Amino acid sequence: MGEPNPYADDPYECLGIGPDASKIEVKVAAGKAMNRYNPDKVAPERKHEVRKKLYRIRDAKRAILDGEAFGDPPEPEPDAGSSGSDDGTPGPETGGRTRDPEPVSLTLEVVSSAPTVGEDVTIRVVEEDGEGVGDATVEFGDETKPTDEDGTATFTPESSGTTRITAEKESDEREYTDAALTIEIEERTRKLDVWVPEFAVAPSTTVELTVTDDDGHAVEDATVSTDGEELRTGSDGTVSVEYDAPGTYDVFAEKSGCEGDFEQVRVEKRTESLGITSDASTVRVGETVTFDVEGGGGPAVTVTFAGESKPVEGAGRVSFEPDAVGTFTARASVPDTDETEYEDATVSVDVEPIPLSIGAEDSTVPTDTPVQFAVVDEESRDPVDDVTVVTSAGDEASTTDGRVSFKFADSGEVEVRAGDDDDRYETAVGRITVEPAERELAIEAGVEAVEAGEPFTVTVRDSSGSRVENATVEMAGETWTTDERGRARVATSIADRHTVTARKRDGVTDYVPAETVVGVGDLEPLSLDANRTEITSGDSVRFTVRDDRTDGPVEGARVEAEHQYTNESTKRETDEGGSCVMTFDEGGRVDAKAYQVIDGVPEESNTLRVQVERTKRIDPESSGESILGDIDPEAAVGKVLMLATVAALVVGIGAIILQGFDGVWILGVSLGLAAVSVVGYMQIML
Repeated sequence: MGEPNPYADDPYECLGIGPDASKIEVKVAAGKAMNRYNPDKVAPERKHEVRKKLYRIRDAKRAILDGEAFGDPPEPEPDAGSSGSDDGTPGPETGGRTRDPEPVSLTLEVVSSAPTVGEDVTIRVVEEDGEGVGDATVEFGDETKPTDEDGTATFTPESSGTTRITAEKESDEREYTDAALTIEIEERTRKLDVWVPEFAVAPSTTVELTVTDDDGHAVEDATVSTDGEELRTGSDGTVSVEYDAPGTYDVFAEKSGCEGDFEQVRVEKRTESLGITSDASTVRVGETVTFDVEGGGGPAVTVTFAGESKPVEGAGRVSFEPDAVGTFTARASVPDTDETEYEDATVSVDVEPIPLSIGAEDSTVPTDTPVQFAVVDEESRDPVDDVTVVTSAGDEASTTDGRVSFKFADSGEVEVRAGDDDDRYETAVGRITVEPAERELAIEAGVEAVEAGEPFTVTVRDSSGSRVENATVEMAGETWTTDERGRARVATSIADRHTVTARKRDGVTDYVPAETVVGVGDLEPLSLDANRTEITSGDSVRFTVRDDRTDGPVEGARVEAEHQYTNESTKRETDEGGSCVMTFDEGGRVDAKAYQVIDGVPEESNTLRVQVERTKRIDPESSGESILGDIDPEAAVGKVLMLATVAALVVGIGAIILQGFDGVWILGVSLGLAAVSVVGYMQIML
């Protein structure tokens, strides 16, 4: 199909079709061309020309379909904006009175092209120089209007035919000659509109098509062509048609003297969606899940789930008992009909395995001891048979009455799994600990405190007293390994009270870790001094603590004095001058030391010894100041030891004198006893 040519002599060429075109092809080509040459779609100055092309297309269609004569093509249109007289030649009509020797001639211009009934026609009155003349009187047929300041006046013709237009202007200053013009008012060509459903319709559905004109009025006796039929509209402008099959159908509306219209009707199967719901979103293997289906006409609906298909029962319900694990989609479907296309409905259900539980009576067992495991349904607690139990030690067995037994040779943690190859059961995992014989470790550091960075030796033994080789010693984030003598040389530069830990695990013997604490840092940054170090019982001593690093007094330090015979301790904190006072009532030796903790690191001072002399008691019955002796038991013991020493020496010497050489052994024994007595006395007095 080619392009239409309204100026062609041949009606087929005019529509752009070949001479062998069918009736439908003629109508389609004419409808498209008439829509193309719609005067309402062009500028006002081109309406007249386009309207003539539209009539030419109409005449070509009638010539082909109805055998009417096809006349000569129209001549090209003159300029619609030209002015002239009623015979088509330019120039105004003159008349009226002459006031000015040089009267001004008025000229009429038709601004609108192709004046048509019912459409506005604008008339403009101008002077010779083209300037618009305001307040001129324009007579358009039987209607008279004044021009505006631009010299224009607008009229709406109500009938077709020849219309005479005149213009005159009255003025006291100038004289105007009247102007006249004759124009042809054309009958308006009505445009048809065919109204079809906006959305697709279903097959075998009655469709109402409506034809109206461009004023919205129903058009009676219009021809509507569609699906090989030609129908005539009634007084309401409608026709009814029924399409049997899906597709897109052309609709043409025509009527003599009117511009036709073309639309399309879409015919599609009705779409109906099914609905499906389940009574549970998650079920166990073997449990029943029920689906409810809506729509689709009952028994024709099929539900497929977990590899099985079933028809829906009369109540729209169907049930399944899945025997596999996974997420399955239940799909409800029904075959399409000629009129309806059904959309499947789906819902997902998770089918989970049956949960198992496995356990033993004891979580910790010794090696080479039978251990019985029980496997049960975790929810019902019923024993489960024929479930495979596998251990991380390489054992495998199936349950009988929900039980299975194993024995483990090696120590360590053993994982036990119960399940099946079909995944019907959820794998259960249990753990037990197989422990060897237990021994406790002991660790000796040999020191309580060392300087930062100073190495010291630790010794690790077991509960039998044997030294432990390859034990791990941990301190301050570092580790060492003991040698064949159970020793490790360790050190740290981090000042603190550190826990030193010994560990060992060899898979045969389970060793219990041991710990000791060693202080690491500047051990004696403090100095302890006293105003006197020899006093009598009941006297007081002022202790002073100074920091060796700053040589200043230390406030808040703790001074602790321990009596070496009674083991009693006296504790005081220093004041802002670094001092504290203690009173000692018991005689003997007192060791004092100062302590403080800075940022968690303990600091201490030198040890200061104070000798407390015992108070003497005077015998009130003597004439003089005879001393009865020490009131302390230690002094009494000391005197006894001294007397024993003297006695031993006397016995030894006497034995030599009386027995000669045979008494030497007695002298040796006596000297030994004397030596022991002297040592004991010195220990007490010091």
